Amino acid sequence: MTWENFIEPYFNILHQKPEEGVSVKKSFAYRALFDRTIPVWTRPLVFPPNQLTKGLNQQILLLRVAPNQSENEIRFHLARFVRHVEGQPEAAMPMLEKILESAPESSLARLEYAEILAGLGKYEKAVDELIRGLKDAEAPVRENYVANFTKGLLAAKQYKPLAKLLHDMAGRKDVSPGLLVQSAWLMATLPDDEARDGAFALELLDKLDGSASGNADVLLARAAAHAAKGDFPAAIAAIDESPFPRVASPDQKRIGEALKAAFQQGKPFVNQ
Repeated sequence: MTWENFIEPYFNILHQKPEEGVSVKKSFAYRALFDRTIPVWTRPLVFPPNQLTKGLNQQILLLRVAPNQSENEIRFHLARFVRHVEGQPEAAMPMLEKILESAPESSLARLEYAEILAGLGKYEKAVDELIRGLKDAEAPVRENYVANFTKGLLAAKQYKPLAKLLHDMAGRKDVSPGLLVQSAWLMATLPDDEARDGAFALELLDKLDGSASGNADVLLARAAAHAAKGDFPAAIAAIDESPFPRVASPDQKRIGEALKAAFQQGKPFVNQ
């Protein structure tokens, strides 16, 4: 996009007669695109580059008029723009840190900060910031963040930070059955001996109501949890003597056989 084919024609419509001190290059549109300066009464919207804009070698700048925004709101939206549109997460960090210095209760800034830290491989601090940022979040929002962070932490083999996150999030009162079961399975099967916690996994499963007791995934998680505690007879019984053979699918039965093989050797099942 160039000023000749977009900005200048509109400028000339608005300013049909020459005015002292008024020119295309002093217009906010020109300065926004080429001097990277926007008025304080605007906020940049996130529109990440896509295949079309990359192919045309263009960057789309969307601005929203926001005349009453605070300094921290300006910093927050600029930080998101720098991170998501310009692809410079480290450059966004000082803006978010400035917000958190003056407004430590800002959950949006803290969550954005946590995501950047995780992307930079600073996993322990990222989890600390995430936990703090989700302190007052509603359950669906909280669990969405937990799911995304869990995936990333598993991929990076960061089992201790993951265990810390699950201890905090799954240990709360308003946790969905799905997160309870998934967290119990992970806590019982983590490859890190120090991070794995069968007792906590059983606590999570005990929070489920009675209708879930015959669920095959629950039974697998309970078997793995017993084994993680070193109680291999109970682990084997959870597969052999429970409703598991009757309610399990063929895939779940194969997982059950893999668990049982490990238990018979006196080993917990480790989910690699």
